[in-house]
Amino acid sequence: MRITRVPQVLPGGGRRTDGGNGEDVNQAVVGGVIIAEPRREEDGTGAFITVLLVSLAAPDGQPAISTYCEVEIADSVAGRHHRWLHSGRRVRVEGYLTGAGIWATSLGIP
Repeated sequence: MRITRVPQVLPGGGRRTDGGNGEDVNQAVVGGVIIAEPRREEDGTGAFITVLLVSLAAPDGQPAISTYCEVEIADSVAGRHHRWLHSGRRVRVEGYLTGAGIWATSLGIP
C-alpha cells in the first residue's frame, strides 16, 4: 500500500506542497472562545506553558452544538498575549494537533 500526501489547498485555488514528506499534515487553524481561565503548567522538560480550553462552534453554525479542545502554548508564544487570555475572549490558534489537543505556534486575538 502506498500512502501519498494530498497537497494543501490555499485560498484562491493555489496549492502548496512540502516536497511530499507529509510533515505538515497535522497543522490546525481554529477559532473559538476561551471557556475557562488559563492555567500555567510545567511541561515534561520543566518549561512553563499556558493551557487554554477553547470552545469550537459546529461548522454548520448550530449554536447549541459545540466542542472544545485543549490548547497548549509555550511562554515564548503566549507571553505577549497573557493580559488578553481570559475566559470569554475570542482567540484564533494556529499549531499542530497532539494526542490531547493543539500545540499552538501562534495566536491571534481579534
